[in-house]
Amino acid sequence: MSMNQVTSFKLAISPSFPTYEREMLLAVLKNEATIKTPEERVFSIDDYIVIVTAVGATIGAIGTAAKATKEIGELIEKIIEWRKRLRKKAIEPEIKLERSGQDSLDLRTATDEEIRRWLSL
Repeated sequence: MSMNQVTSFKLAISPSFPTYEREMLLAVLKNEATIKTPEERVFSIDDYIVIVTAVGATIGAIGTAAKATKEIGELIEKIIEWRKRLRKKAIEPEIKLERSGQDSLDLRTATDEEIRRWLSL
């Protein structure tokens, strides 16, 4: 990634996924990135879409590429840890990561390494 290291992706969260768990994930991500939820959706039919943008979270143009890489790495690890906590409760993450020009990644089936690779692109 470049000096202005930005990673942006969508979370497509199944409407059947527990609301409390969705809110827990969003709380984790808000500490690391900017979260935006489109306003138009039909509850119980459409996936809950969340747009996540991390610019090496708070680095901006004056930061270093190394620091940006570290902060995006922290975002990735928080997602992986959240997923592990969820599975300890016997809940599967009904969530897909989506990005234009890239295949989506299903958090139910992806390995930790696949998540790291996908988010690092």
